Amino acid sequence: MLWTTKVRIKENNWPKWRLSSVLTCLLLVVASLTIDIAKPQTSLADHQTPTDSTWMPFIGEYKVWCTLAIGTGPCATHHGTWGIDFDTPINVPIYATGSGHLKQLYGGCSMYGGYCNSGAGNWLSIDHGDHWSRYIHLSSFAAGISVGDWIEAGQLVGYAGLSGTNSTASHLHYDETSPQNLPVNRIFFGPFVACHGNTMVQYPDVLGTSDWQQVPYGTVIRNDGYECLGGSGSNPTQPAADNKINQDTDGFFPSSWIGAEGQDVFGSSSISADFDGDGETDLAIGSPGEGVGSRSKAGLVNVIYGFPRLNVNTGIYQGNDSWPGYAEAGDEFGAALASGDFDNDGFDDLVVGAPGESIGSRNNAGLVMVTYGSSNGLENPENIYQNSPGVRGGSEPGDLFGSSLATGDINGDGYDDLVVGVPGEGIGPRDDAGAINILYGSASGITADNDQFFSQNSPGVRGGS
Repeated sequence: MLWTTKVRIKENNWPKWRLSSVLTCLLLVVASLTIDIAKPQTSLADHQTPTDSTWMPFIGEYKVWCTLAIGTGPCATHHGTWGIDFDTPINVPIYATGSGHLKQLYGGCSMYGGYCNSGAGNWLSIDHGDHWSRYIHLSSFAAGISVGDWIEAGQLVGYAGLSGTNSTASHLHYDETSPQNLPVNRIFFGPFVACHGNTMVQYPDVLGTSDWQQVPYGTVIRNDGYECLGGSGSNPTQPAADNKINQDTDGFFPSSWIGAEGQDVFGSSSISADFDGDGETDLAIGSPGEGVGSRSKAGLVNVIYGFPRLNVNTGIYQGNDSWPGYAEAGDEFGAALASGDFDNDGFDDLVVGAPGESIGSRNNAGLVMVTYGSSNGLENPENIYQNSPGVRGGSEPGDLFGSSLATGDINGDGYDDLVVGVPGEGIGPRDDAGAINILYGSASGITADNDQFFSQNSPGVRGGS
């Protein structure tokens, strides 16, 4: 069951983001405003006295952007104070770099950006005694944490985002300060420790330097978990060794969300593709029986980028953030899934069937949602149904448009096309005779231009309706 009072984006909700140079420059211009929370005076401490090694604040492989006071590449003097940015996609889990008391917790900002909290967005700090660590631009906080709580090293504290900025580039800004509130004195911090398998490594030393300022912009760093550091021994971004996952799999949902329930029918549909073009396999899984709030069988789709890792796991349902429509009882969103490259841009696109969708007063008329792949993952979703301009057939009660889906380049023009099953379509007086719609791909994606409609009464089709 999903409660409407909670953000229902399954762990590591949005896609793995890859930035163009233009987008990076926009990030740097905007984010340059975000470092001085509440506009405190700042100063640089002696960089010859680094703090102790800290645990990596994430699990996975992500790029270093701007480092410390100077940085390299497009960063130039972006920070002006000690700090470091990582290109963590939205909703990547963020973990405490050391043990201590949760000191500050500032929220209330949209996870998708917009100037807020003096440009820092949702952020928190942890008091480690000799220094504080800060985690800035989070999409949300880990469930149940509050100021004064004791936080263990490696404990989940939040999820990466772009809150507080006017950029579309999700990232984690991390810095450390002397133990005080204001004025903030950001300090030079030393290495992060991470696990490569069962071996402990130290960044940036493993890159051949002990100075973060010498790490080139775009350098990939990696952390496989915290077992080698004496952590809990679990890796919440990996499924069981047999690769079986369900909604109760450790790390699949944040702890505050309800996992596997009767009638969710998780896995009724699934498709593998590469939605963000990074060469790794992504996985979409349908749960058409999932309840959204009090609306039973509204349906949900999980998209896992880079399976079998679970660290970028996006939950899609109708009416959630940028996803069009409204989750209603019986929609069964996710009952069918398909993938193809409809605009021939090199990124796989996703189609989700919701055969129980009502169109106006016509119950169970059905629709499909098409969302397009990009370097940022799936985006630009649109709904298509038989009452959409140019789509043949007309939405009628019980049509169940979107019950089945298939893709391929039917007309050989280089664009994948979409076949939508309409098993409840009436043909003349014959109820539930069934039909299909064929929607063709184009440079702009799926279009109703030249849409074709076939039933067993169509010329040349055998059987008869």
